[in-house]
Amino acid sequence: MNANVQKPLVTFFLMAYNQEDFVRQAVEGAFRQTYSPLEIILSDDCSKDRTFEIMREAARAYRGPHKVILNRNPMNLGLAAHVNEGIKLSTGDLVVMAAGDDISLPDRTEKLVRAWLDGDKRSDGIYSGYLRLNPDGEPIVVPQSPPTLDAFIRQCTVNVLGATAAWRPRLWTEWGPLPADAWAEDRILCFRALLCGGLTLVPEPLVRYRESSMSSLARSIPWRARSLWRWQRDLEFYDCYARELNAYTKRNQGGEGRLEELAAKISRQKAILKRDCDLLRSGGVALLVYSALLLTGLAWVRASLRSRARLTRSLLWRHFVKRDKVEFLDPRNHRALQGKLTDPAAKAETRC
Repeated sequence: MNANVQKPLVTFFLMAYNQEDFVRQAVEGAFRQTYSPLEIILSDDCSKDRTFEIMREAARAYRGPHKVILNRNPMNLGLAAHVNEGIKLSTGDLVVMAAGDDISLPDRTEKLVRAWLDGDKRSDGIYSGYLRLNPDGEPIVVPQSPPTLDAFIRQCTVNVLGATAAWRPRLWTEWGPLPADAWAEDRILCFRALLCGGLTLVPEPLVRYRESSMSSLARSIPWRARSLWRWQRDLEFYDCYARELNAYTKRNQGGEGRLEELAAKISRQKAILKRDCDLLRSGGVALLVYSALLLTGLAWVRASLRSRARLTRSLLWRHFVKRDKVEFLDPRNHRALQGKLTDPAAKAETRC
């Protein structure tokens, strides 16, 4: 970083919910950040365990150079609304996001800010590679790739891990708060950033990321329920992209052709996913018809290859041989699936 450039104030926003087993390490990672000036917000979303008590104990014991702000939401807001609350509390020119079960390496903030300043602060989002912790606790380096709006137009998705990202507050001040019921914040913020200042990638892994056990345990959930949950969730994202794009188009006059192309792509993908969800709900003969359509090639080309490959591999066995009894899960709640995995008799929580 150029010594002649005045260093901006940065906010390190660490949010947690029911993560008492990991949050102390996450807070220690925040306190060890080498960048200054830095304000650290430790925010708990009304946890039912000792998450907030651990955060408070760590904040009281801290004697370092960073300013520490402690927050506990009076009620459980959910992920997106919790992020909105953090932005209200922050005063930094850049907000580094951190989760209560991950560990940020000491130079994470410093390297993200350096990349941002080297790009003359044009980017609205800066993100890094990460170290994924496998079940044995050994880290695996996971690089990320730089998304572009052109790639989004082709694929209608972006894969930036929110736990590795930092965002400019103007993604809220100019766009408005995130939808309170959004399933995740990173896809929406990536979409906003791609339409404005773009994204910058720091390839180096700067976060030790603890992957949710949901992904490995999800195999015990009937395939149809799991797939419908995932596709309904994607439908919600497409609805959100359409609203965001419409708002952006009203505010800006340039780039009409590309924006129209993107709007058409989103509309087509929504129609495909809606059809897929309806067929999965129907079951029986409708699923056989669905498989036949896939094999004709047209639906296969338009659809998600990974999801449809799983369909053709497991449809006959899981639905027609095992005769799974399917209870479809709430796609707005990513903890619903986890709740079914850990305690099939328990009702899923309605907030994350």
